Amino acid sequence: GLVYDLLSSKPEQEKELLSMLVNKLGDPTRQVSSKAAYLLLKLVSSHPNMKLVVMCEVEKLLYRPKVSGKAQYCAICFLNQLILTQRESQLASRLIDIYFSFFKLYTKKGSVETRMLGALLCGVNRAFPFAKIDDDGVFQEHLNTLFHVVHAGTFNTSVQVNV
Repeated sequence: GLVYDLLSSKPEQEKELLSMLVNKLGDPTRQVSSKAAYLLLKLVSSHPNMKLVVMCEVEKLLYRPKVSGKAQYCAICFLNQLILTQRESQLASRLIDIYFSFFKLYTKKGSVETRMLGALLCGVNRAFPFAKIDDDGVFQEHLNTLFHVVHAGTFNTSVQVNV
């Protein structure tokens, strides 16, 4: 709670404090990572202009080498819970890019983890209505990735893609 209190009330050392809090998303203890996600959500709800900054820091965690699958799952679940508005189309588009890069990663590995795919699909479903996707090539690439997910995943995953 101390890092959150400092981060939300004092702008000094914001980058380091945010990095410390985001890093706790990858904590092996479920209670610690859950509390970190809760505090980050509380931070972006009280300071909505920090959504992009927080998302960028979480993205750094996701693409860090040797980060555990559990940490990635917790980070993706946090990103799913961000509340988006129509004015945040750039943020929504960036979230969709993150989700689809993980779709590609998991389909290339061949190991399709149902929980992670469910979280990624949930994120796409939540962000897609707010995103502006102008480039048809990017959209077509995302559709191709979803096609592979439908054929590689379980029945429940396939149903969620079609929703």
